[in-house]
Amino acid sequence: QEFKAIFQYNYQDKTLSLMEECRLHEVFTELENAIKLLSGQTGYQIDMIQFFALAFYLSGHEIPSRWRFSNKEKAIIEKLMALLFVTSNDQFNEMIVYTYGLDVCLLADQLNRLINPLNQQTQRIVDLYQQMPIHKTCDLAFIGDHILQLGVLDDARIIGDIIDDLIYQVITLQIPNEFTRLKEYTLTRWINPLIKKDSLHE
Repeated sequence: QEFKAIFQYNYQDKTLSLMEECRLHEVFTELENAIKLLSGQTGYQIDMIQFFALAFYLSGHEIPSRWRFSNKEKAIIEKLMALLFVTSNDQFNEMIVYTYGLDVCLLADQLNRLINPLNQQTQRIVDLYQQMPIHKTCDLAFIGDHILQLGVLDDARIIGDIIDDLIYQVITLQIPNEFTRLKEYTLTRWINPLIKKDSLHE
């Protein structure tokens, strides 16, 4: 509750500097690297979830059990930690932005800039998001129900694999998000080879 209050107001940089002075990190060792990093900076504004994601990432910890987060908070922390691991030394790409969503990617980008001010990817993330033909699975012009209507597949795992492939093809602009084109690709890449494989086994 105290940490929630700290990050709701505009004095978090001063508070974290005081935390370092009073050596709070000797009690909560998993917070040490984040406290030291942030106590030397001013003018930033992050929320509590970002702080803990940064702390656990910098310390190499998974979320310690003594920190009682809600399931939603824990899920966001884990997403931010995963993004920091992938993008601290590499660029955001289309699939990362699609998978994690604009808001979470921008939160991670803010943390990346606290770690390394040269890691400026905010505009890249926004541009990638705006250029995406789709932002969620239901935006696909050819979806699971259409695959079922082909009358060949009923295995949910294979249909899931097909959908993942279609998303990748559309997000990376290899195939336009058009019903006919996606259906043709599905038949050529997935359905026809499966039919041929089954016929050989008969």
